[in-house]
Amino acid sequence: MEVLKFKEGSKLLLAVSGGADSMVMLHVLRAEAVIRRYRIDVVTISHGIREESSSDARFVADVCGGYGIRCEIREIDVPAYASVKKLSIETAARILRRRIFNEYAEKYDYICLAHHMSDQAETVLMHLIRGSGISGACGMKEVEGKIARPLFNCSKEEILEYAERNKVRYVQDVTNFSDKYRRNFVRLNLMPLVRELNGGAERAICCFARDAREHEEFAEAASERIPVMSDGKNAYIPAEALKKEVRLLRAYAFRRALRLIGGLIDVTRVNLTALESLLNAQSGRKILLQNGYVAVREFDLLHFYRESGGNEGEGGYLHGEKAFHADETIPFSFGGHAFLNGVIYVSEEDGGKGAKRFNASALPEGCVIRTRREGDMFYRFGGGNKKLKEFFTEKRIPVTERDKIPLLAKGKEVYAVIGFEISEKLRVGPEDKALYIWFEEEKEGTGSVSKKEKQKKSKEKEV
Repeated sequence: MEVLKFKEGSKLLLAVSGGADSMVMLHVLRAEAVIRRYRIDVVTISHGIREESSSDARFVADVCGGYGIRCEIREIDVPAYASVKKLSIETAARILRRRIFNEYAEKYDYICLAHHMSDQAETVLMHLIRGSGISGACGMKEVEGKIARPLFNCSKEEILEYAERNKVRYVQDVTNFSDKYRRNFVRLNLMPLVRELNGGAERAICCFARDAREHEEFAEAASERIPVMSDGKNAYIPAEALKKEVRLLRAYAFRRALRLIGGLIDVTRVNLTALESLLNAQSGRKILLQNGYVAVREFDLLHFYRESGGNEGEGGYLHGEKAFHADETIPFSFGGHAFLNGVIYVSEEDGGKGAKRFNASALPEGCVIRTRREGDMFYRFGGGNKKLKEFFTEKRIPVTERDKIPLLAKGKEVYAVIGFEISEKLRVGPEDKALYIWFEEEKEGTGSVSKKEKQKKSKEKEV
């Protein structure tokens, strides 16, 4: 068998389930370790999916003990996690396995998984059926960061032949014979038909995946000329820069933007078609992607971000420990008010940058602090009554930020867009009593500020 070679003296952690693939990987690398001086440890994970999970883990530990190899058993409850997170068993298992692997990443040069050629062919077909872009057609990599797949170029038949020839013991996972799982369905129903058409289909699919990866690497490098800006939570691409490039390179720019904010790596054809529609859309046009990720046209930019746990769809935005909903109000008064992710202050003293001076005596009773509502009107400083929406557009305030801007209002009349402008109706005359109003947002990286802490801080600023 063609097995991946590591640098001499490499420290390897082998993920061994007890099945034929992983037990052959253990057997092969144990033999290689003598020649290439590998340092080998094993981790086996009891998933809690089957009653036999614990006994399978003990089987692996016993074999490792006979080899003189250190083995750690990790127990997780995949069904419980899948139920709480509303995930498929496959997805939940993959997430929890990766979490465990991440715990070991710093201690080892590579974490070895027993994926092989047949797994790669199944993965590529599954991605193509799902509607994946070219990234999905690339499938898995033989080496991906600290993840290595030593049997990547071996077929399932070669692995089973090796096991029989070398009397490698292994356990049989009965769930592998159930096609209720997506991968098993492809493996048990689709792959046999593919092999009937072409006995060398698996190897052909894997060669196609390698070609796709080469094309992807070339296209990704070419797409770097499209500027993508990001602060880790938001990503922006100039629309005009996208329009100058071919559709293929635009797809890679979209994917790069999402990757920078921790989102989708592969952009499906459906995603791409939707994102393409934003290039000639009006400002404010919004596209919903998977897992809460959003793309919106904001003037001359495409803005990518993730919605806060779906709260936006319910009219609220999550900030720290609380969701502020559009129908909430805070009665206007002197002092400080915890609001969203900061504090609004009303004081006789100038609060500095962003503070707006207004005529307190001209403010009608019953004013409240709130976010925008349908039909809001604003009489601009200097004159001119207009819809609040038009004011936001003139100020080039992104649609995604408008529901987070505090307003001082009564009914549909807005008297101050706090942090931006006060109404002409609150202009301060020579004899008028003047107050200042401003909003101090919690700074990134300072940690969460509780409502109690905000109120304490606001009292300290009161005059």
